[in-house]
Amino acid sequence: MHALRLLHASLADDGLLLDTQPVGPSPLVSGSDGPHGELDMSAWVETIASVDQGFQIALTGGLFRIEHEEHFVTHDAFETAEELLETASGWRDTEIPAGVAERVRAGSPPFTVRQDVRLRLLVRG
Repeated sequence: MHALRLLHASLADDGLLLDTQPVGPSPLVSGSDGPHGELDMSAWVETIASVDQGFQIALTGGLFRIEHEEHFVTHDAFETAEELLETASGWRDTEIPAGVAERVRAGSPPFTVRQDVRLRLLVRG
């Protein structure tokens, strides 16, 4: 909530804030040879639930209002197995199951991670 108050204070009247977050618990990992399994982002989903609680307080308190919200799918692309595994292992609250890592290393590039994403456009109240 503190961060939302700071953002509110830094924006001009009717200033815009764009909030975009992955929201799915299990992004699909694929290579050119097909699916290799799913990442475990269940802990991230819990983090987003906590963030949403703070946003709800900010909305109820009049700091922001939601102007627009939509959900879409992104496909993060990786040229090599190691690039995918190194990058995804650095994502907060994300685990790469051992079997997925093994299948990716044995798979054929390029690789993608399919993620469900939420985008919200908020206006300073």
